[in-house]
Amino acid sequence: MDPQAGSSIFDDEDERSPFSSPQTPDPFPRIVREAPLPTDGEPVGLSTQEILDWQAQQRQARLQGEYQRSARLLNDIVYDNLQTNLPLASLRVLNTRQTRSTFLSSLLTPLLTARQPASEDPTLGSLLELTQEVKQALVPFGLFKRIDVRLEQAQSLLAREGAVDVVVDVEEAGRVTLKSGTEFGQAEGSAYITGDVRNVFGGAETLSVSSSVGTKTRSAFEASLKTPLFASPLQSLVLSVFSLDRDNTSYASHWEGLQGGKLTWEKRNFFGGHSITYEATQRTLQNLLPNASLSVREAARPGPSLKSSLMYAYASDTRDKTFLGTTGRLFKASQEIAGLGGSAFFLKSTTETTFSRAIGTEGLFASFSARAGAVLPMFKDRPVHLADRLLAGGPTGVRGFKMNGMGPRDGEDSLGGDLMYSIGVSLFSPLPIKPEWPFKLHAFANAGKLTSLGATPKESISPLFATAPSVSAGVGLVYDFSPVRIEANFTLPLVGSRKEGLSKGFSLGMGMDFL
Repeated sequence: MDPQAGSSIFDDEDERSPFSSPQTPDPFPRIVREAPLPTDGEPVGLSTQEILDWQAQQRQARLQGEYQRSARLLNDIVYDNLQTNLPLASLRVLNTRQTRSTFLSSLLTPLLTARQPASEDPTLGSLLELTQEVKQALVPFGLFKRIDVRLEQAQSLLAREGAVDVVVDVEEAGRVTLKSGTEFGQAEGSAYITGDVRNVFGGAETLSVSSSVGTKTRSAFEASLKTPLFASPLQSLVLSVFSLDRDNTSYASHWEGLQGGKLTWEKRNFFGGHSITYEATQRTLQNLLPNASLSVREAARPGPSLKSSLMYAYASDTRDKTFLGTTGRLFKASQEIAGLGGSAFFLKSTTETTFSRAIGTEGLFASFSARAGAVLPMFKDRPVHLADRLLAGGPTGVRGFKMNGMGPRDGEDSLGGDLMYSIGVSLFSPLPIKPEWPFKLHAFANAGKLTSLGATPKESISPLFATAPSVSAGVGLVYDFSPVRIEANFTLPLVGSRKEGLSKGFSLGMGMDFL
């Protein structure tokens, strides 16, 4: 092509720019005109709104791509500098109007010390791990709705060059909560109202006050103050006072009034939960029915009984579900000694265990449960008070017998016992037509025995094992209605005494602990 001819830079007339003329060079070279335009790839045949939506999607996709590229770049920069040493100037917690600085210091200082060796400055990687540890340390106390932990340039004028601060920016949670509801346990239903005040003194303390009315415990009141020990969520101290009136007329022709207080130390670790409790309680057997037995009347005649006791309890639960676990085991044990003052003198020990195992792959699983207990008087002339004796029987224990109806009796009154054991085997299956429902078919067999102490150890143990235990079996439907388990069963007592209050037929059980 002859450049003197004054033609376009295009060789073909059809490719001539609309801005060009035979006399004027094209002001937009091909390389500029072929750059991507916002409308590149725009679909045709769409309405205006559909085109706008498509363009918005394209912008969002481009922004997402830019964000991902920036994130990868930042990640590469951080990764390349993980071993870089950074002087740590301070750890600052922002927006803590209700939480004491001394509490936060005792909680976070050990983390800071562990990440700041005396010989050299911590690395960037170590400081990033510290930010995660700080957040994990604060979360279990439930004091904050939001916790953001980040690294910032040190604010102090005395800080070394390049030093950083660990900044904890929090938003504190509300302090007061009120809730009401219903709960079920040990074949009893109740309605309650509870008020909690968190962070009472700025150190994650919780003040709780509750009041309830129920089918057995006609009225109850409790106030407790719980505080963590050594700034640890795994260790606490609980001080509580309580008062309640319990209706025991269904099995022992009296009401029981309790007033007292207790101090409990609690600790959780890898092996389970431990607690040590000192309790001082006054018990009164009152409102005796006209047909109350002589034994109940004799127990009530001395008036209020004061129990001053020390108890240790341990619990470990590895089940995959609280009520209908298909694997794992539950183990609970407690030992109590009464006689640290007061009028009750005894030793009591109880144990409970449950094993669960899946059977095949069709949703079948089985559980085996066992309970045992013993209460021994410390002095022969001071028998164990009626309120401290062991009880057995009912829809949450040995099914097929009335609530607390097993063991020694005087007329129509169950007196409880001193030695007890019970075992249960259960088989669970999903509903054939609705296996995903929280209902399970249930087949079970229970056995147990509750006896009194004899004059000698041999006379005490022999009745427990020399004669056949009370036995029952049945089928039913189980519903996991967390936080309680509900059973509707048809039970048939197989071995037992009429005096123990046999309960043949349909029964409903609601509670948290089932045999």
